[in-house]
Amino acid sequence: MGPFLIIFLFSLTAGELLKKIDESRLPERYEVLTQMRNHLKDGRLITYEFRGVVDREIGSYFEILKPPREAGRKFLLRDQNLWMYAPEVGRVLRLSARDRFLGSEFSNSDLMESSYEKNYNAVSLDSIDNSYILKIEGNSPKSPYKEIILIIRKSNLVPLELKMYTMSGRLFREMVMDSIKYFEGQPYATYIKMTNVFIPENYTEVRLLSIHSRKKVPSSLFKPENLGR
Repeated sequence: MGPFLIIFLFSLTAGELLKKIDESRLPERYEVLTQMRNHLKDGRLITYEFRGVVDREIGSYFEILKPPREAGRKFLLRDQNLWMYAPEVGRVLRLSARDRFLGSEFSNSDLMESSYEKNYNAVSLDSIDNSYILKIEGNSPKSPYKEIILIIRKSNLVPLELKMYTMSGRLFREMVMDSIKYFEGQPYATYIKMTNVFIPENYTEVRLLSIHSRKKVPSSLFKPENLGR
């Protein structure tokens, strides 16, 4: 990063930096293949693989591919509303953005929401060594957390660490983002670990297996009534 860019970024407000992070961390429209490994305190390990299709202007669609017993389960996030199609009952159900995604340490919003700006307002910005420290606060009752502290790499604006706080102000979850790789010329964290602060034996790892941008995504994919088709 050149000195001019460093000066430019340092002159940004907290809100401008949050917007820039949203713009740089994911393409406008993309398809992704992801593996999730859920480690439970009783020693169990549950592995999932799912495909996601996102249009940041419309919503996020995820479909479980593995394990076979969960295959066909679909999720849709649109306008801060969340639905799940459960093939075992043949119904579309409403979910909360704060609920745990498939029993993992990620909330539904953590994995499906592609924009921080939709749920949070930036309230403060600091700089230390090679990182920015950005504080954001929930902007509605639907926001999954009251507050998030983001530690962001100055070199590429990819978050390094996040601390999530409950509505009562207690630290609840800690996320680490690592293994930066480039897809279509853009840097992305391909490994994410989320830990439950209250039960540290419970943690979830997510690996980004592939990602590619899409010029167009069918609008029909983001309609709740189509999830069961």
